[in-house]
Amino acid sequence: MRHGHLGLIGLSACALCALLAAACGTGGDGGMIVLDGGMDGGDGTGGDGDADSDNDTDGDTDGDADSDNDTDGDTDSDADGDTDSDADTDTHCVDNDSDDWCAGLDCNDSDSAINPGAGEIQGNGLDDDCDGQTDESPDTSTESGSVCDAQDLGFNIPHIKIMILQDFSGSMGGKSGYPSNPTRWNQARAALDAIFNAWAGKQIDFGFDIFSDNEDCGVSTLQFDTAPGLAYTNTIRSWVDSQGDFVPNGATPLYVAMNNYTNPGWAPNFHNTSTESYLLLISDGEGNCGGPGESAYGSLSASLNTSFQIHSFAVGFGNGAPVGTLNQIASNGGTSFTSYISATDTATLLAAFNQIASAVVPCTYPVDTTDTDIDPTEVNFFFDGKVVPFNTDCNTAPPGANVGWRWTDGTHTAVEFCSNTCSLLKQGQVSAVTAQFGCPTVIE
Repeated sequence: MRHGHLGLIGLSACALCALLAAACGTGGDGGMIVLDGGMDGGDGTGGDGDADSDNDTDGDTDGDADSDNDTDGDTDSDADGDTDSDADTDTHCVDNDSDDWCAGLDCNDSDSAINPGAGEIQGNGLDDDCDGQTDESPDTSTESGSVCDAQDLGFNIPHIKIMILQDFSGSMGGKSGYPSNPTRWNQARAALDAIFNAWAGKQIDFGFDIFSDNEDCGVSTLQFDTAPGLAYTNTIRSWVDSQGDFVPNGATPLYVAMNNYTNPGWAPNFHNTSTESYLLLISDGEGNCGGPGESAYGSLSASLNTSFQIHSFAVGFGNGAPVGTLNQIASNGGTSFTSYISATDTATLLAAFNQIASAVVPCTYPVDTTDTDIDPTEVNFFFDGKVVPFNTDCNTAPPGANVGWRWTDGTHTAVEFCSNTCSLLKQGQVSAVTAQFGCPTVIE
């Protein structure tokens, strides 16, 4: 559709109007010549001195002072109030950027890419479609030009739970094998701080437990059960930070600390099986409280997995890590890891956690499409408000290989985020994943 250009016919009409105005002139005394005095000037019809059947001098019969036969006050043959020969009102259209949108409708008449008919471009900080919003969800216009009915799908990525069981025994206060002053605990504390900072409020709900700082083989009360939310994770982080230069002390009741988790009352939220639960053990030494042999740790880890659906990882921190014990825990923990992960400082401990997070954060999620009104070709997913394009098999281009999302099968009950897109989830770079239905699926 054209939106208001002044054509050649309109220009001719304007010129004609100017000529007629000149012809009317003014009287010699400086006053306007009044030709329509109400008396017939000899034509016997109008009483106005001209040769038509009206009472003015415009040559038509509509009773106004223009030269057409309507009452709009202009000199063309339509009734739109302008001076061209079509039936629109485009005389006053100003279109500086030549995008076919008049300045009155175009929110940026100096940029042809911005107008009410343009699609919204994500992430450029501009109101591309002149709807008063910036970087909103993608264009929701249907083929007929009407606005589609976007509705929340109610899609939520289920969180996973990770309980960090941190060695807080006296050996964590040592500096052996480290090139600088920080104790093993301060090295670990810095890594934990980075982990909590990166993941707070995202797909992982954290808990935190320690063993032991009371100079014997007992275990103090649970520090923090798992719970969701940015504020809760920051509470754990604040506690860890508050330890500062505190030197851990006590023995290493490793078996007792793990065995606590065979009691559902020890950490009730963590034991809730509605979402996956992972126990992450970080230790720098063998259990030294007269505990059982290495194989018993494997049996305990297997029991946690099969009886309580608690899957275990093991990280050995420092050169004195108990390799045999930790391997028993890892290989029976019900994860993809068949051995423990070694870390020696802040950077490698952080890398170990990121490796674990990448393994446990999934790429496939269930979708509730039981509502028969939901058309699977009108579903869109968003990472922090930005649309994720659909990719039929995760290998097409555009949008690119392994970018976007796809339905896992024809039932449309599960969605998979392609590997390059899912990596944002696995790296903790996405705070919210949402979905809408009712608008055509964005392909690219």
